[in-house]
Amino acid sequence: MATKNTQAQTTQPSPTASEKRPFESLREMIGLVSAGAGIFAALLYLAGRSFASGYFAAMNIPEYQLTFSLSEYGAAAWFPLFLYPIGMIVISSLIGGILSTLSDWTLPIRTKVSNWLKQKVFSKFSPIRLPELGQKTKLWFLIADRAFFVFLFVLLVISTLYAVQQYGGWVGKNNVLQFSSQVELVSDIPLALENGELPPEKIGGHDYFIYKGLHLLTVNDGKYYLFNEIDYTTCKPSKVYVVERREALQINLLPAASLVDRCKIK
Repeated sequence: MATKNTQAQTTQPSPTASEKRPFESLREMIGLVSAGAGIFAALLYLAGRSFASGYFAAMNIPEYQLTFSLSEYGAAAWFPLFLYPIGMIVISSLIGGILSTLSDWTLPIRTKVSNWLKQKVFSKFSPIRLPELGQKTKLWFLIADRAFFVFLFVLLVISTLYAVQQYGGWVGKNNVLQFSSQVELVSDIPLALENGELPPEKIGGHDYFIYKGLHLLTVNDGKYYLFNEIDYTTCKPSKVYVVERREALQINLLPAASLVDRCKIK
């Protein structure tokens, strides 16, 4: 009877392997999702900063003077900025898959060449016995191998971010030349917006200074960024005026007027 019981006990399947497998797969899935979300957020931030750099450079505004919110990023170019992280992850995964496939295909050839070289080297230097690689040495070579692929990924990101910056410059240039609203600015104090002194106009018994011929670039942190002339060679505003909201009694927005004819670069 004892032998039957021991046989029955040995034939029972071990529950540890089947019970741990779903939890392990769930843990791996959560880890992959978390890593992917972190990479996505980092690439989205880098794309936004690169876009803003080109966008405001086309407006002749230093990027560090502005705080571009997430909603403003979305209004300017939400679709390409959102697609950039997805495209980068897909492209890098495809490149990694192609390189891995090529490595698998060339493994027999590389093995033969490696064995042939080993035979040639060992036949000439047979008296010399090199020590086997230790665990630390193998670890350092493994880190170098992974770092090389990270370096390639960083190069890919940098090159594509330059394209995002150029796209931001193109969007900013179009906004300046075609979509910048005309502005009339009314103030009760003279503002240093034009050469010379602008004579006040009487409206309702009060003296007001009315500035016309201005175009609106953007509104940021309570400041209006305006211009009135375009540099013919660079297609950027020749001079950007920054007006605090408290300095203007009223700002009238008029329909945008095309300034393409003032620009050399079409």
